[in-house]
Amino acid sequence: MQAAQQNEVTNRPPPHSMLDSRILVLDDDRASVKLLTKLLHRAGYRNVHGFSDPHAAVADYGEHGADLVLLDMSMPEMDGMQVLAALKAATTQEDYLALLVVTGLTDREVRLRALQAGARDFVVKPYDRDELLHRIHNLLETHLLHQHLTHRLMIDRETEARLRDSEERFKLATKAADEGVWDWNIRTGKVFMSSRWKALLGYREDELPDTLDAWTSRVHPEDLSQAMADLEAYMDGKLSSYDKTVRVRHRDGHYRWIKNRWMAVRDESGMAARIVGTADDITEDVELRDELEQARERAETANRAKSEFLANMSHEIRTPLTAIIGFAELGLLDERGEVDQGEALQAVVDNGRHLRALIDDILDLSKIEADRLEIETVPVALMDLVSACHSGIRGQADAKGLEFAMHFMPPLPSVVQTDPTRLKQILYNLCNNAIKFTDEGSVRMIVSCDPPQHKLMFTVRDEGIGMSPEQIERVFEPFVQADSSTTRRFGGTGLGLSISRRLARRLGGDIEVSSELGVGSVFSVTIDTGPLRSEDMVDNVEALPTAPCESADHAALPLVDGTILLAEDNPYNQKLIGLNVRKMGAQVTVVENGEEAVEAALGGSFDLILMDLQMPVMGGIEAVELLRQTMYEGPIVALTAHSMIGDRDKVLKAGCTDFLTKPVDWHALHKVIARYLREAENGTAVEHAADDDDQELRALIDRFVNELPEQIQRFKSAALSVDWDQVRSLGHQMKGVAGGLGFPALSALGADIERTAAEDADAEAIAALLNELESQGAQIMSERAAAKGES
Repeated sequence: MQAAQQNEVTNRPPPHSMLDSRILVLDDDRASVKLLTKLLHRAGYRNVHGFSDPHAAVADYGEHGADLVLLDMSMPEMDGMQVLAALKAATTQEDYLALLVVTGLTDREVRLRALQAGARDFVVKPYDRDELLHRIHNLLETHLLHQHLTHRLMIDRETEARLRDSEERFKLATKAADEGVWDWNIRTGKVFMSSRWKALLGYREDELPDTLDAWTSRVHPEDLSQAMADLEAYMDGKLSSYDKTVRVRHRDGHYRWIKNRWMAVRDESGMAARIVGTADDITEDVELRDELEQARERAETANRAKSEFLANMSHEIRTPLTAIIGFAELGLLDERGEVDQGEALQAVVDNGRHLRALIDDILDLSKIEADRLEIETVPVALMDLVSACHSGIRGQADAKGLEFAMHFMPPLPSVVQTDPTRLKQILYNLCNNAIKFTDEGSVRMIVSCDPPQHKLMFTVRDEGIGMSPEQIERVFEPFVQADSSTTRRFGGTGLGLSISRRLARRLGGDIEVSSELGVGSVFSVTIDTGPLRSEDMVDNVEALPTAPCESADHAALPLVDGTILLAEDNPYNQKLIGLNVRKMGAQVTVVENGEEAVEAALGGSFDLILMDLQMPVMGGIEAVELLRQTMYEGPIVALTAHSMIGDRDKVLKAGCTDFLTKPVDWHALHKVIARYLREAENGTAVEHAADDDDQELRALIDRFVNELPEQIQRFKSAALSVDWDQVRSLGHQMKGVAGGLGFPALSALGADIERTAAEDADAEAIAALLNELESQGAQIMSERAAAKGES
């Protein structure tokens, strides 16, 4: 019976964690190690490691540790006492070394020395198998218990430390924090409210009683029921935390947003015995968040509008570009005279002007938003301005079969003080819109005046598609049209009306609109007239003075007399600009950098200097600053491919008189030259282009195309050498030259390469752009070779 019970105890498997215990067996007799290891494996222990070398066993213990060590006491290289001392030295103070001595020595003194040295138990060989397993089981249980107690002790110490820290922090927070603190003992009903809590509501400490009602009676009625329901749910344990914001009445009668954070202290049954909490006035934060949310919504709306604008702008730009490139290529490839050259050139010019108008709109908006738009107030003959608008708009109306009429409501002033360019820009925008959105019927402009208020009004009525109230609210926002379907059907950038309203306000007036879907729209623009005298007002419109208006775009080039210094390092731009200067009869001297420009200007006599900004040796800005420092007073006009407001301000500050962008607007260049050079004595005009100039231009284009492979190789070499400054410079040159010679796609690629090299120098992005540049160049060369019958 007893033997059976013993077997039952011996064969009962230890707990799962005990079976995974790490056990080391150390005996110099390999057979003993093998026997003990096999015995433990059969008993279910899965992590047993046997050693016959004591040094290896000590090293293993130092690296991996052990839950139990079985140690023989008599070994030749290192006896058991030495091993035991080494194991203890490798055991931390918190750990428990469970060591069972298994030895053939029976000497009592040896056993006592081993136990005094740290052994936990002793078994003498030959050992009883069941006794050995029981002792191993007991030592492992003791080891596991020690681990558990050590862990609990560590947790208790950490908890005690946290409690001390929390108590100290609470004391400090109560004194120093900007939040109000309060404590409600639910069982006694006693409430503590800190002086800061009361101050949040505008009370001194003795002016507000320490009662729960002092809080509930001041909570906004709309918030109180929910706040009490949340409090009850939190006390019952249905809410894990209480962090609520409610409106609480201040002493001055206004409600403040108070953020409450509460923590329940619960008894053994889990019931809330106390509520401790803080209160913080976050009124300003809440208000800043109605504002931030509104700002976020406005930003998202603006981002969507700008994304739509970019898509629309891409369409608007690519459409005229297609016509420009297409007609230009037809003209270049036509050798049999099958293409009407006049018609092709007119198409190129018309679409080029359209592109220029798009760019002007963007730059105008940029200037307006930066408050850098210059307004020129001069005397303007009213009928001159109206006649110019009428002649410019009537052709569009005729093309759509619409009636366009002007109506005058006297009395009207003969002369007003305003900016004629900006006023015409507004009127063109309004009339062009009216014609665009009207398929049949009429468009009318009504001119009237309010002399006492010094206001002139132009009312544009159409019989077009009209707008809903929602669309009217959006129609003056930049980058926005009435809706996306309007953009798809009618095109446009959505900038015209926004710019027009801002211009009208700069001219002392505004634009108002009324509209009805399916009926039409009425836009009324007012401007300030300046002082109006009664004798300047005319009742008979026919008596208003008029003058013939000639379109500047179709006017013959004026013939001038004088000399121009051109500072430009690019040979193609030297030729192009030189051709256009000579058309007007002026003489031109070319230098290749800023240093040469300074020497030439100070050593010669020039009526005008055209100064490129980006040149080797000395840039244009440095050259202009140096000239102005030497008291050079002649006009200097900057030429650059950079065209933002900051660039203009930079060159004007350096001392430039004016500013032209690349690719050069030749009409703008002609105007600048006519402004600074005297008119020739023999007449008023010359032909736009002489035969020899045309031949020179064609030769210049041929040279540019033939040198494209070499130029593209320069790009590649610079990129391969990671010379991003050179890549940027080459891109800048390509942007200006290709655009001037009639290759807008190459010009756009040059701009992209310049920007990418300057901003982030992304090698992969630049490589992709260079591949596109090579593809475009190959296509241009192939088409020109085919046109000339070359292989």
